[in-house]
This record gives sequence, structure tokens and C-alpha cells, in this order.
Amino acid sequence: MTKLKNLLLLVTTIFLSSITYAQVGVNTTSPQGILHLQNIPNKQMGLVMPRVDSTDVAVSNSNTTPVEATVVYDNNKRCLRLKTTDDSQGWSSCLIDETEVENLIQTEITYNGNKPARANKVAAADLYAATYIDPYKNNYVYGMGLQSSNQLGALTAGSKYPSLILGRSCKELTMGRYNGMAITTSGELWVWGQNSYGKNGTGNTTTVASPRQVALPGGVKAKKARTGQYNSLVLGEDNQLYVTGYNGYGVLGDGTTTGQADTFTKINFFNGMEVIDMDVFIYGAIAVTSDGNVYTWGLNSTTYRRIGLPTNVGTATTPTLLNSQFTLNSGEKVVKVQVDDYSNYGGGFITDQGRFFAFGYMLYFGGGSVYSGPTNLTPNLQSGERFTEFSMNNGVAFITNQNNIYGVGLNTNGRFGTGNTNTLNTVTSITPAHLNGFEYSGVSLGYNNMYLPASNKRNVLYGAGQGAYRQLGRLNESGSNILVPVYEDK
Repeated sequence: MTKLKNLLLLVTTIFLSSITYAQVGVNTTSPQGILHLQNIPNKQMGLVMPRVDSTDVAVSNSNTTPVEATVVYDNNKRCLRLKTTDDSQGWSSCLIDETEVENLIQTEITYNGNKPARANKVAAADLYAATYIDPYKNNYVYGMGLQSSNQLGALTAGSKYPSLILGRSCKELTMGRYNGMAITTSGELWVWGQNSYGKNGTGNTTTVASPRQVALPGGVKAKKARTGQYNSLVLGEDNQLYVTGYNGYGVLGDGTTTGQADTFTKINFFNGMEVIDMDVFIYGAIAVTSDGNVYTWGLNSTTYRRIGLPTNVGTATTPTLLNSQFTLNSGEKVVKVQVDDYSNYGGGFITDQGRFFAFGYMLYFGGGSVYSGPTNLTPNLQSGERFTEFSMNNGVAFITNQNNIYGVGLNTNGRFGTGNTNTLNTVTSITPAHLNGFEYSGVSLGYNNMYLPASNKRNVLYGAGQGAYRQLGRLNESGSNILVPVYEDK
């Protein structure tokens, strides 16, 4: 309690100070310096600091030399700054900023002294791990859960609470079967983990023990990455698609089913097109271009329709247009696509009108125990509501533009946060009451867990499902069948 009182005193002192732009003092009309406190018996007094729009305001009487050891509240940067004794350095960078203060207060009051993981993007692995980007820690990549094949980078083997994986500012990330990838804000592609068939694009099949930068042909910068069991796809800033890994099912898209690529190779089929989204799984891949055309390629099977093509297609070794297999409304376009790397039997997409279509083995997607081409499975939503994000893994998790959560499929370990483990046979609203009013920046579904970066003024990572490998963070090792904050280790 003493810690909290001291914290609140500090915050009150910083943000409620009304003294600005001048030499200031407490209980004195003739201050002798920028901070002059006259002691008053029997009164508790805090430190009063000037608020300035420029640190140049805080100077000595000669108006030329900053006062040594002066602390000011920088009104522009909204933080505390200190005048250092190093003349070449001058004023320090921010000592403590508004975000940090708010995080401290929320940790003490809302989370009882526990530190919640903060995330704006999250990627669940197929089984027992997840990674996320922390916007309050320089957009670095953190991860948690099972570390068995370096799917959490250079961390030691075992079960991990949220820990740093990549200390670089990142904007995108993905996880597959025991490996991960991240893209920095400058477009660098970093990879780590299991490297089956060269799916990490390093030039060999050796496990990548710690995050390593890899290049796309011609020095093209990366925009998005998706990695699966045997292959990876990267969307370059040139809006072209690059692939690496196994080719036994034709995933390299070059018209063959032989060999493999252990470095990223351009899929020439998309020359002249603008790819906007893509995904890959063990048997194939999917991509959508800016004109709304959907292409799939790989092992379709004359029974399972894994990539949504007709049953007379066994394998498509080059990207094949899927649009003739489904019907959209006038002007409607597909904008986001996925395939299910864990169930291996299908995928789906959502449109710019927020509708959801699925194909393949429909049991997990809400379409019954049938094998089908792309089928509209959109439930009756509220007026104006539409799906904006989705994630597939033996089921589907969705979020909408009205910040509601929907789910369908296997509810392993209570991963959907419904309070039980009952399978969801149709697309069902699962927004919990305790998250009403929250906003979500994404959703990621693993076989054992679901994760959502949720914001109620502050971004916090929520998760549900298994916790045996610490993939729900500290205090949630027994798992949870409702959505709970993922806590960092102390």
C-alpha cells in the first residue's frame, strides 16, 4: 500500500502542478531558484516542478545557462526531463512518460500489482506457444509457452512466461509449426525455429536457434509473412509473393511437384498483379489480389477439396482462380484469406462486406460434416455489423467492426472462453460480459488457446485455454476457460 501511495503522490505532483513558465517556489514569494521550498511545520509537501513548452525556459537569472540538476515537466513530450552535467548532452531524454505512469497506476490498481502483457498484434502457434508485439516496449517481439524447437527463439528449453524474443521494432509477426517470423518497421524479415524443408528461407534446413535476418530476392522489403508446417510465404513491399520450402504438393507454384526451395523465390504467376493477402498450410496456399480475385494451389484431393477447387482437380501446381466456385454480391470483393494449417483440410476468406466463406472439410467451420467448395457461413449479425478479422485452427475465431467476438469449431481446453469445452457447431457470438466495451486489434487461434489484444484505454493481451506451458502467463498456469489477462513474470 505504501508503494501505491508513493506512486500516486508522484503522479499527483507531476500532473496537477499549476506553476508554469517561471522561477517557482512553495510558500515563498521570493524564490531563490527554479525550485525553492520553504518548510512549513506540520504540513506534508510534495515537489512542485515547472511545466514548460521548451526546456530553454528553465535557465538561471542570466537567461543563458540552464540550471544544473534542474528537473522539469516537458509539456510537449509530456514527460520528466533532467538537466545533465554533460554540456554536450544537455537535457536528458524522457525519464518517465505519461504512458509509463498510466501503466504503473493500472498495474497497481486494476491488476493488483501484477504486470499484464501489452500487445497490439499476436500470433498463436499451432500447439503450445504464442508471440506478440508490445507497443509500450518499443514494439519488440515477446513470446511465451513451450520452447522445444526454438519456436521462441534463443530462450532456453522449457515452459516460458512472456519473454523477449526479438529486440527490434516490429509491425508484423506469424507463427507456424515450431517456428516464427517477424517483420520490422523498416521491412526487415527475421526468422527463428524449426526449419523443415528450408521453410525459414535461410539457405539450409538447420534449425534457426536465435532470430536471424533473411533477405528477399533483389533486396525487396517485406510487408507480410505467413509460415506453416513445410512452407512460408512473404508478401513484399512490391506487392509480389515469395515462397520457400517443400514442393511435393506444388506449393512453390511453379508447375512442378519436385524439389524444394530453401531461400525465398518469387512466384512469377503474380507478375503484374497486386497481392494483398495470403496464407499457407501443409497441403497448399491461398492468395487474394487487389481486384478481389482469389487463387489457390497445392493438393486439392478429389474428395476433400482442401483448396476449394472442384473434385476433378487432384493437384494444382500453379495458382488457380477460385472465384468461379462462389457467388458474391454486386461490387463485393474478397479482402482477407486463410487456410487451416492444423486441421489440414480447408480454409476460408472474408469480404469487404464482412461476410465469411469457408471451403474443405466444413465440420470445423460451421458447415456440417461435408466436403465443399467456398460456402457462405455468415450468421445473422447485428445491424451494420460485419467481420473484420478472423483466424483458423480446427475452427474459426472472428472479431467484428462492433468489437464482438464470434467462434465456431473445436473448443479444446475451453480456448474460446465460453466457460466450458463444448464444441461450437455454428458461428456463435462468444463476447464475454467482462469485455463489453473493449476494442480488439486482432485475434489468433491456436489448437489449445485463443488470444486477443484488447483495449479499454490501455492495450492488454487476453487469452483462454490451456496454461500448462505458461502460455497464459503467470497466475494462469492451470489454464482458463474464460478470457483472462496474460500476466508477465515479476
